[in-house]
Amino acid sequence: FTFPNKAPNDVDVTSHDSPGNSEEFIAGLQTAPDWALSKHYVPEDAEDVLLQDLEESRELVLLEITPVGATTPHVWQAWLKTWLPGVPVKDAMKGEATFKVLHKVVA
Repeated sequence: FTFPNKAPNDVDVTSHDSPGNSEEFIAGLQTAPDWALSKHYVPEDAEDVLLQDLEESRELVLLEITPVGATTPHVWQAWLKTWLPGVPVKDAMKGEATFKVLHKVVA
């Protein structure tokens, strides 16, 4: 797992009046990253039914991840962008859930 990179985009504000004949930039909006999770797919399993419901509803959820050795979890608000169940890999059913990560939740 890689934590989402929330660095802001650069906005070019260069004009003919820019000092020293150089480019000027300001901080822009942060890009909302995607986070993908691969898992075993079991038809009718409560977890997989929940993922299907979340994909259809686009309901906001909290992703909570506690790194190994940490005591405080990282929490993000997100919504389930896609749930693709049933991809066979070596005789096992796999699925992939892709979340759109909106922002970090600060307590």
